[in-house]
Amino acid sequence: MSEIRTTTPAVVFTTSADPLLHGPLAVVRSLGRLGVPVYVLHPGRRLPLDSSRYLAGRFALGTRGDDGRHVVDRLVEIARKFSTSPVLVPVDDEAALIVDDNDARLSEHYLFPRRPPGLATRLASKQELTSTCRSLGVPAPDAWFPATREEARACVAALPVVVKAVDPVMLRRAPGARSVTLAFDVEQALAAYDLLVAGGPGNVMVQEYIPGDASTIWMFNGYFDAGSRCRFGATGVKLRQCPPGTGPTSLGEARDHDGVRRAAERLLVSVGYTGIVDLGFRYDARDGVMKMLDVNPRIGGTFRLFTGQDGLDVVRSLYLDLTGQDVPQDTVREGRRWQDEPHDLLSQAVSRRRGTPTWSDWLASARRVDERAWFAADDRRPFILSLKHTAARSRRGLARVAGASGPDPAAVPLAGGPSPALDGSAVDGDRSS
Repeated sequence: MSEIRTTTPAVVFTTSADPLLHGPLAVVRSLGRLGVPVYVLHPGRRLPLDSSRYLAGRFALGTRGDDGRHVVDRLVEIARKFSTSPVLVPVDDEAALIVDDNDARLSEHYLFPRRPPGLATRLASKQELTSTCRSLGVPAPDAWFPATREEARACVAALPVVVKAVDPVMLRRAPGARSVTLAFDVEQALAAYDLLVAGGPGNVMVQEYIPGDASTIWMFNGYFDAGSRCRFGATGVKLRQCPPGTGPTSLGEARDHDGVRRAAERLLVSVGYTGIVDLGFRYDARDGVMKMLDVNPRIGGTFRLFTGQDGLDVVRSLYLDLTGQDVPQDTVREGRRWQDEPHDLLSQAVSRRRGTPTWSDWLASARRVDERAWFAADDRRPFILSLKHTAARSRRGLARVAGASGPDPAAVPLAGGPSPALDGSAVDGDRSS
């Protein structure tokens, strides 16, 4: 990339204290390597990301109230420490929604994309997204939104099904609940329902399960400017996820897919979207259609998979645009790979207990990785400090995930149809279901 102005600071904002949340670290490294002063605001005491050589400083979030006013007050307090308005980068669902809901006040102190009121909330809600996809003719899996346990039971006639939280904020009020559960029997589905409604009514979506392994799941990452023009966008595919069958990407590969790109841009432009976005799709071999799974109105944890050959990514695009600089053209190399080491290790351990793949296969795939979430030769300390958390999570994860009932999701047979078209020729995001 050509020389850029880096005097404007950036504040990375997360409401999560997860020590292995790699998204904030990736933002710190991406902007810090350019020379941008990057600060982080999080609720943890000391996290591995705090040790990055590219971090200019950290702020504690402190005690939080239920209405989020304390968080906004804290953000304003931090902004006043700088001589110029910093770029604000929320990196989780709740942080993004706090910024969206308090747009007017925070925009007096920070630089961030301004959106139509409530847009992030509508896109983050699984129910609102389903309605939007239907109105625009964007293919999506069938979904139901049960209001009672009896309605939930009626929704699971065709098993397996996917039980999801509708609202990411309500999910935090439901101890023990998972955002996504793949249920193979009625009892498993109802148990997931019970956990989710503990956080509040109306927070359950029962979604049709589309069979296939991780490689049927596609991603789009992009940055849209104030005119809702896509200034940087790329597509890729999951190779592994954690936990297997339902979790976030642990190993991903950049692959161009015109159908996914056009479907994503069609949806986002139609609603006037601005800022960074992370979308998920799944190829349905039963009817040959790529279907939208979710929209994350924020930076995605895998965004460094989508790094151009000249170093551009979505967070650098955001920074350049918001500071009045040109966003250059850049393309992601086909086949570029990114790995989240702790969770990819856990995913492999779980999959190995189920029979495949072998450890030698896993090591061979890991050697082909271009960038890792934690290890970086120029910034090793966060990786070293993450190791104890990785060991603890692996022990807990193996006991919980490997001991769960139900078959390997990747082993659920397809109902026939062709293999996923990876070149985009046979899978069109504009086709109806």
